[in-house]
Amino acid sequence: MMEKINASIVLYHNKKEQSSKLIHNLLNTRHILKLYLIDNSSNNDLKELSGLDNRIEYTFNNGNLGFGKAHNIALRKSIGENDPYHLVLNPDTTHGNYSGNNQSNPDSIVNKRQLFHKPVRICRNVWIGESVSILPGVEIGENSIVGANSVVTKSFPCNVIIAGNPAKIIKRYNFKTNKWERTNDKGDFINE
Repeated sequence: MMEKINASIVLYHNKKEQSSKLIHNLLNTRHILKLYLIDNSSNNDLKELSGLDNRIEYTFNNGNLGFGKAHNIALRKSIGENDPYHLVLNPDTTHGNYSGNNQSNPDSIVNKRQLFHKPVRICRNVWIGESVSILPGVEIGENSIVGANSVVTKSFPCNVIIAGNPAKIIKRYNFKTNKWERTNDKGDFINE
């Protein structure tokens, strides 16, 4: 049985259409018990997003409280409700395009740059350590473990332990020996 998860999204003058799509995709997983929208905008124009689903709880702060403080509001609520899992999402952390075609100009104002995004896929039975950053377009295969403070910049297969900045495979489950065994960066077992 899949555990239920609470999640929080911190909003700050986000585009309603983008935020609505994110919320819809997140709540469509059926694993989200409650979604906390914490709005740091200077007005509560995004409050209407709370009407998208009865699992959404909206909190308006009327300004940015500082790094991480808005998510802490939701975390305290999750802890108070004895919910064991909480997912923290920041929907607007990629201001601009920095690879491929049509890259952002460094002279443009960061908050005015177009937002670019790619889906992230976390497969079944994945454990993600504390303070992990997973970049757009990444897929993490099922039964894998991501070490704390890792920065995941590319996709990884099933049954691996990854860690580091950038993350790399450090162990893979060997079904012949029934053990997690050290690997090289490509995931090949190291003969010790």
